[in-house]
Amino acid sequence: MIQILQVDASGRVPCPEVSNPTRSKLLGLKTMGGISLAGKFPELTLVAQDGHEAPPGLVDYFKVGLLHVVSERLKAVFSSHNAELEYFPAVVIYDGSTTEARYFIANPLKRIKAVDLGKSDIELDGELAGR
Repeated sequence: MIQILQVDASGRVPCPEVSNPTRSKLLGLKTMGGISLAGKFPELTLVAQDGHEAPPGLVDYFKVGLLHVVSERLKAVFSSHNAELEYFPAVVIYDGSTTEARYFIANPLKRIKAVDLGKSDIELDGELAGR
């Protein structure tokens, strides 16, 4: 069974706490999807721990900042459906040890425009503008 954790930005949903101590390697990369990062994406190490009130253990999907992190099992599901994603291996440390399960950063190669910019009063940051 694939375990997907829904993360609520309001902080009301318990979830694992994950940090990216190697985040400085991402400076200058457009990590919001829509652009291939092949040959540019760095090796990352993520550190996970059980969050307050969260069920113990790791899940098959979680986010760290703007990065989508998927397990090898979930990657296989996405690949079987020809999802337009590229994957970069990531080391996940949980309880002080590297996990046996393999994890990947999933970078969406297709971005769907969901906002009519001509009819909206909105300002987009540099990474989203003009896409």
